[in-house]
Amino acid sequence: MINIIYGMKSLEGGGAVGIILKEDKILLDLRKRSNGANLWEIAGGGIEKDETPEEAVIRELKEELDINVNKIRYLGAKNHAVHWGNLEIEHYFLIEEYNGNPIPKSKDELIEVRWFRINDLPFIINLGWRVFDAMFFLSKINRNYKRIYNILSNNDPRPLISYPYFSYSGTIYNLSDINIEDHIKGTIEGCKGPVLCIYPRYDKIISNLLDKFGTIDVLELNPDYIFFLKNRYGNKIEFIDGLAEKFKSNKKYGLILAINILEYIKDIYSFLSNVRSSIEKEGYFILTINSFNLNFRKLFNNKKIEIDFLIMALENLGFKNKIIPIKLGKKHYIYLVIARLEDNMT
Repeated sequence: MINIIYGMKSLEGGGAVGIILKEDKILLDLRKRSNGANLWEIAGGGIEKDETPEEAVIRELKEELDINVNKIRYLGAKNHAVHWGNLEIEHYFLIEEYNGNPIPKSKDELIEVRWFRINDLPFIINLGWRVFDAMFFLSKINRNYKRIYNILSNNDPRPLISYPYFSYSGTIYNLSDINIEDHIKGTIEGCKGPVLCIYPRYDKIISNLLDKFGTIDVLELNPDYIFFLKNRYGNKIEFIDGLAEKFKSNKKYGLILAINILEYIKDIYSFLSNVRSSIEKEGYFILTINSFNLNFRKLFNNKKIEIDFLIMALENLGFKNKIIPIKLGKKHYIYLVIARLEDNMT
């Protein structure tokens, strides 16, 4: 009989993660595909429609590790950036009782499973993000884990995430009336290189850039997308190190594109200042911004940022701006901002 200590209703989508401990060890699996390829990760997966997080984690552990979960403890949920452009909620559970011997049952997803000493986690360079978040929740119920979490959190590769959301008081266009890629392509035609893409997500735009400029620089952390870009475009793309949150470059660009990342930047003004210092005179900065619907935002204690203030910040940095707000659904918008560094700025 399954004993679920904490029950809850689920939003459709999101994920559920099952932490398995044994004495001073934690069970990790080496991922074969998806956005955690070649990373040591904690078992779990997506929540299906009409499924609770508890049901999802029990099903996932059976599918991935071939174990039957008997007792679980709910630890908490965390907003999680997936592919650096989308959000989901991941629910974390401590697996307190189970039957079976964990094996990599799902051969398409897992290479192997292994017990690791928790004290050794800081020395593993290819840890998945769930391990960082799992240690956060474990540190809340047992302070013995806090030291390990503090070490890991200093090495967390993700940008600092606060998830501000945006509002705008101007004219909103329907998606059917606007083609984002055409607007960006039209701007690209008037740009000079070199070009930097920060977390690109539109493959058509990448193709347009390469057609015009031959080569581009890309700031990207997702290993799957890097693999895809390398295989598709080869040495036409130069990958640069760094996080968008702390992006700085001595190289000057004629065009910088930031696709759906600004909402994940904690210190937006510092980020814009860094972009400003990396753009040539009369260069362009193009960014797209997602505005998630109100019901989703209520899950977080988020700070509202007016688009008008964002535009003012760009203007203070010497940019002349054009903004195109596009309505995707009832309460979901994308803002396309095209900013040009004025020629009288140094």
